[in-house]
Amino acid sequence: MSLAIIVKAFGPAGVVSFVALVTSIIILAAFARSVMRPLRWKIALGLGIVGWLLARVASDRVSSIEVDRTEELEAARLYQKRLREEMEGFAFQRVRFAEDTESDRLDVAGLKKEELAALTGAVEKSEGPVPAYMADGKQQRTAGKKKQVSAASLASKDDSAAGLKMKERDVLAANRLDRYNLLVSNIVLLASLCAVGWDYARRFNRTIGGSMPLPLSSKWLQAISPPARTVLWRAPDMRQIRSYLETVVLRGETFAWYGNSPWEGSLPQSLPRVVFRSFRFGSCPVLVFGAADVPLEAEFFFDAVWFNRYAVVVTDPSEGQTMLEKWLDLCKSRRTKRARAGKMVHIIWGFDEPLPHDILSGMANMAESLNFKLVVTTPAAVTGEYGSFFSEII
Repeated sequence: MSLAIIVKAFGPAGVVSFVALVTSIIILAAFARSVMRPLRWKIALGLGIVGWLLARVASDRVSSIEVDRTEELEAARLYQKRLREEMEGFAFQRVRFAEDTESDRLDVAGLKKEELAALTGAVEKSEGPVPAYMADGKQQRTAGKKKQVSAASLASKDDSAAGLKMKERDVLAANRLDRYNLLVSNIVLLASLCAVGWDYARRFNRTIGGSMPLPLSSKWLQAISPPARTVLWRAPDMRQIRSYLETVVLRGETFAWYGNSPWEGSLPQSLPRVVFRSFRFGSCPVLVFGAADVPLEAEFFFDAVWFNRYAVVVTDPSEGQTMLEKWLDLCKSRRTKRARAGKMVHIIWGFDEPLPHDILSGMANMAESLNFKLVVTTPAAVTGEYGSFFSEII
């Protein structure tokens, strides 16, 4: 099956589908270890979807191809003609039956006038009676009267309106290639979806530069993308801190922020769980330590983040250190009971005062078992041996 016949069978949609699928495979393989992998793999996914859709369009075109029987019909016609030529001159008149007359003894069925004259010796002068529908001669069409359409004209119209016709061997080859094309399109689409999903999961729990935040936080994603449990974040600005806190909530998790407010103006009463352009869905209320009508017990704030009900903000350094000391005792109690937070809790220390050694070491040792993440944003909190407590330094 030549390339021209393949293009004729699959049409422009098939050609574009083939190019899109091949390009998608090349991109997936070429950028597997590149830093530009997330964007390039998304492009590969888009090409895979386009190729998959166009493969279905091309498949419909292939399914509509009709088998061209012209050569077979012509061969049959020639065969019949040859048989008729061989049968010409056969002496059916030699058969004699007692009841037949002289004219009955002649088998004149299907013979032309010239052939009949050769047998009888004369050609009939009369053409026979004129049919009734031809008695009035040529008729003029009258307005409002339906036009009579002959069967021959209908047949010619059907032939002109017929779809693509090809030889039988080409039709069979096109159907076989169509099955392969549909299979490849399914494989490429599935591979690109898995690649993009795997890349998204691998970057989900990164501290910065992670995937688009969606409320999908779970232990399964932590198994695919293990988060750094203790992080030293050197001199971030307030805009980065605010973006990090909002991203934590968008992942379906919560936080306890110890530091000055990263939001301009007043603190927000809640943060959205899902953001799509200008639409916001769900909310995570923000508890501010020291606000009116808010209890001051450390366990109340601890349970607020443990059960992923609220986000906590503490803006007083002395109160923040006191609360973390009490939280450390609560963590030891929960660890003894083998309890673990359902969603990861982010504890971020952003004060200029260094975090005490006992709190830092205690939180670092229990972060994995309790599903916590400790982030210290002040370089002054790390001196000498303290650096060994951090698994990631930004």
